Amino acid sequence: MKLEKFIWIVFVTTLIGCSKGLDTCEKYLQKEYLTANLEHEKVYKEGKLIEAISMVEEILKKDSSNYIAINYLGTYKMELCKKNRCSVEDLKSTYDHFKKSVDLCENYRIGYFNTIEILSELSKSKYENDTELIDYLEIYNSRYAKRSNLLTKGGGAMFRLGKIEESLKYLNQAIELDSTEALAYIFKGKCYIRQKEWGKALECLNYGLSLDSLSIGFHERGYVKYVLGNIEDAVRDF
Repeated sequence: MKLEKFIWIVFVTTLIGCSKGLDTCEKYLQKEYLTANLEHEKVYKEGKLIEAISMVEEILKKDSSNYIAINYLGTYKMELCKKNRCSVEDLKSTYDHFKKSVDLCENYRIGYFNTIEILSELSKSKYENDTELIDYLEIYNSRYAKRSNLLTKGGGAMFRLGKIEESLKYLNQAIELDSTEALAYIFKGKCYIRQKEWGKALECLNYGLSLDSLSIGFHERGYVKYVLGNIEDAVRDF
């Protein structure tokens, strides 16, 4: 399965804010746990990905509730997917890690971020759950600063759910935060195609493709040109 670009944030020094009391969230922010995570992160940064995965797995054998280590394991496995062809089952396994990290610490910002990212990838598979993606995105947006790339993924999920106006709302927010978010323009074009507003669709697709030469953008623009009777231009895009 071809993977989109991901931002996998793993630095332990900027992880979360937790509630008062030594709950699960706070427990694993204690020095002994952070030190262990920094050790395998150092190995990962040295390019020893398999070794880093083994180190995290050893930590989790001793303590399966270490949500930060669980998130690292998902992150490292995702990096392994980028290096090798990744199966749908591999992606599902990665999702399970990210989801568990959030279940263990409901204030874990990076856990939400990564779960949304992986759900967007799983939307192309039998494990599609765009409703869950939206649920997590709403939690993220209610607690943390909104991010254009996550809003774009929300727009894509709403589009797949057939909720075009809700999709446009997310996509417009994404563009408002980052006017260079190419995929947001492409999905806006798809929304306008669904509404048969060909002029608006073409405008969005042209602008999105001016920012980034995305295959999906050429495909959608080719369809619009075909509908408008510009067959030669459509063939070039296809």
